[in-house]
Order: sequence, then C-alpha cells, then structure tokens
Amino acid sequence: MDAIRHYIRKLFEMDSRGLALIRIYLGSCLLWDVAERLQDFEMFYGSNSICDIQCAQDYLQDKAGVHYSLYNVFPDSEWALFLFGVTAFCAFLLLVGFQTRLMGVCSLILNISVLVRVPYLFSGYDSMIVLLLLWSVVLPLGASWSVDAQMKVGRRNHFRVSSVATFGFILQFLLIYISNGICKGFNLWTPPYTALQEALHVDHFITPLGVMLRKYEAVCGYLTYATVLVQKFGWVPILFYPFFLWSRTIASVFLLGFHVSCILTMNLGSFPYVYIMVWIALQPPLFFNFIETAWCNLKNRSRLKGECAKDARRIKVLPMKQSGYWNFILCPCLAYMLYTSLLYLNQYVKYQTFRDMNVHLFISFLEETIFLKQKWAFFCPIPRADEWWEMPATLQNKEVVNLARNGI
Repeated sequence: MDAIRHYIRKLFEMDSRGLALIRIYLGSCLLWDVAERLQDFEMFYGSNSICDIQCAQDYLQDKAGVHYSLYNVFPDSEWALFLFGVTAFCAFLLLVGFQTRLMGVCSLILNISVLVRVPYLFSGYDSMIVLLLLWSVVLPLGASWSVDAQMKVGRRNHFRVSSVATFGFILQFLLIYISNGICKGFNLWTPPYTALQEALHVDHFITPLGVMLRKYEAVCGYLTYATVLVQKFGWVPILFYPFFLWSRTIASVFLLGFHVSCILTMNLGSFPYVYIMVWIALQPPLFFNFIETAWCNLKNRSRLKGECAKDARRIKVLPMKQSGYWNFILCPCLAYMLYTSLLYLNQYVKYQTFRDMNVHLFISFLEETIFLKQKWAFFCPIPRADEWWEMPATLQNKEVVNLARNGI
C-alpha cells in the first residue's frame, strides 16, 4: 500500500519552478488580453458600444447560471477603463508573484466580469484562461521565481510539490488529450484518414505551409493517423515518471512536436502555446537545474562555468506540504472536472448513465456562471446519423463550387 501511495505521489509531482512558469505565462496572457481588448475599447466597452449592458443581459438571460459583472456597476467609459487598469495591475502582480494567490482570485473575478460584459466575444481561449486562473488559486505558483519567494523562503530554495492540486492539474490536461483521442474515433479521423486534409481546406485557419501541405493527400493521411496516435498515447510515458525522471521529457517530445506542427500549419490562436507551456512546466527538477546553470553562465560570463554548475547543484529542491484545507476544497473540483469530461464524451460514446443524472443541471449552472465549458474535442464534430450536409454554391456563371474547399 505504501508503494502505491509513493507511486501516485511521485507521479503527480511538480517542480515549483515549473509552476512559476505557469504563473509567468498566465500573467503575460492577461496583460496581452487587456492590450487586445483596448484596441476595440469604444466599440465594445465604452458608453456608446454596440453591445450595451442591457444587450449583454438579454443575451445571457436564457442561459443557466448567475451572471454578474463589475462593469455593470457604472455604464461609463471611465469606469470600464478603470477596471481595465485594475486588471492589468493584478495581472502584472501575478506575473512577478506578489501575493500570488490573492492576485489569482482578483484576476479570475475581473476576467469573468469582462466576459459577462460582452459575452458575444467569448471563445475557447477564454475558457482556457479561466481554467488556468482557477488552478492558480489552489496551486503554489508563487513558491519560486517570485517576490513572495524572495520574501519568505529565500532565493535558492525550490520545492517538489505533490498534492491534490497537482494531481488535479495534471489530470485535467491529460483528460484533454484523452477526450480528443476518444472523439477522434469517428468520421474523417478513421480510414482513409482524410481529416487533416479537410481541416487544411478551411482557409480561416490555414497558413502558407498548410496550403502547401494540403496538396499531398498521402502525407496528410499519414499525419492524420499520427495525430490520432499522439493524442491517444503520446502522454503514456509520464506513467513511468516515478521510475525514470526523464519519461516526461520523452512524452514532451511527442506532444511538443505535435503542437509545433499545429502552429506551423494552422492559426489556432493561443491553444498550442498553452499546451507547450504546460509540458515545459512538467519537466523534472534536473531540467530546471540545467536551465538555472545556463542562466548563471549567461549572466556571469566572467565566472568559470564550473562555479555556476556548483551553484546549481547546491539548489535545494525540498518537498512542500499543503494545508488539508485546500484538499477539502479541491475534492468537489476534481469531481466536477471528471464529470464534465465524461458528460461531454457521452455525446460520442452514448453512456446513458451520465445523460440521465440530475446533477447535469447544476453542472450547466456552474459552467455558464464561470464561463468554463469542458469541451475539448477540437476538430471533432459530434457524429451524425446521416453524415454531413453540404450546401453547394452557384456562381454567376452557373458553375457549382464547394465552399468548404474555397470554391475548388
């Protein structure tokens, strides 16, 4: 029993420096989001916006959940601009790791508020940011490379964190891959594997490299098959992490290669970058020791490299214990995460058990309230009994073309 407990604790262990990378990335994303929204401030958030407060409320009134926004307190542009400033300020403090947990809570409230203010702009990327902000509340993101760390534990101490929170965080992202793998067992993702070629004909997502790639049907077929394999089994090596520390790095090679190829061929927004960041954050302590040694060599070129290496070896990576209070809060969160994943998969595998549970109403209420919809089946439409409907387009010269293939 002790061996099983040790295996599970080690399997879901994370280095505090990896958690710091998540914090830095999340703070940067929030600052970038504020900058992006400011470009269209008067159109969407000003006093004379095309979506006023009443319009947003009318849109949300038929949806489950409680929708309250700080932006609705005053309809003035000055108030909205002030909240944008507060959001940027909290995001910056989160990035540098000052009062990390408190800034995570504030950023979560402010982010949900801006989504409620103009719900028409909600996207899957916003759902991912909400997800990361939720985990930022329960994970010790400020334990390393932060102002909090400088003030509390010292500059050279780092921690191995293994708790219910790290278990939930790692399981959350593994479920995203598992869900995608299961959902890709239908339609174009099965032989003759034409899904990638079809996706590369959606010009809204395509890049110049994708335009070149879609001309080669056989290559697209192999890559489609490889995509299914990577999403179904690419994460499996991390199960051996308690026995071989570099197993997560091996898994990262497969998954990072997959996400980099997505970036090169399709414009999928920030999704691939989030996963790349997560896989880097999951690396073992030896990886971060190597990074710190390299940084020491770069920062102090006049010093001998051997001295920097000795400094890195003196870095303490200590176990960190978390309060049982947080574990008590996290248990319902884990139940919610597992249930919502299974509930969405129900549309594919038809498990009637999950469809008829009354708790579904509560889950829908919670999802709509915090703008977190656990639907991660990218490019996996729900299978139809009658396959797909195609609507041909007729040009002025009476020629009929396929809009999905850009008129080809």
